[in-house]
Amino acid sequence: MPKNYIKKSTKSVDRKTQITLAGLRVFCQKGYDGTTVDDIVKQANCSHGLFYHYFKSKKDIFDQVLEKYNQKKNDKLIELLNNEPKYTEKLRILIGNLFAEITGDENFAYMYFFFISQKFMYRENNESSPAYPVDRKPPIIMLEEFFTKGQRANEFTNKYSALDCARILFSIIQGATIGYVVAPKDIRKKMKLPNVDFIIDTFANKEVINEEN
Repeated sequence: MPKNYIKKSTKSVDRKTQITLAGLRVFCQKGYDGTTVDDIVKQANCSHGLFYHYFKSKKDIFDQVLEKYNQKKNDKLIELLNNEPKYTEKLRILIGNLFAEITGDENFAYMYFFFISQKFMYRENNESSPAYPVDRKPPIIMLEEFFTKGQRANEFTNKYSALDCARILFSIIQGATIGYVVAPKDIRKKMKLPNVDFIIDTFANKEVINEEN
């Protein structure tokens, strides 16, 4: 294959990625309904023609963003979670991995904020929406099921309902993530994420922990 063809192809992929990331940032700022193709084109500093060369509509670029998030799934992370029997430690692994991704990749911070603002914050009655296909279980419900299992295993406190635990965790994650999305870069460098042990302690069953110690 000619070298000049390879270079052209790589440049084309990079430009599509740039437009996708521009769409991601606009969706974070304005939400799906408030975003227009004009907004994305302006953010990406490209022409409408170039946008429509890669995408059919804002819904198309929205789906590309969701697909990029799904590609962030880490096989090693899934393996660690499956091999860890304790729910408190599963939670530690999840939060630790998330915080590492947020601080290590600016695009991931936007990606995760997009994910939680467009999917976690959507109504919990499983309504269909551009951000959330009706045939998928809402992430907030998945978290509720996780905490329910942890409570049944006597690892998480029963002081709050499983759904309340899911909402509390969401609020913590949202607050940690939004700082990296809205704060100027010079301030962002000085920011610190919440202490993971403190988060685990919020949900842990203190009585069981005291008995073990």
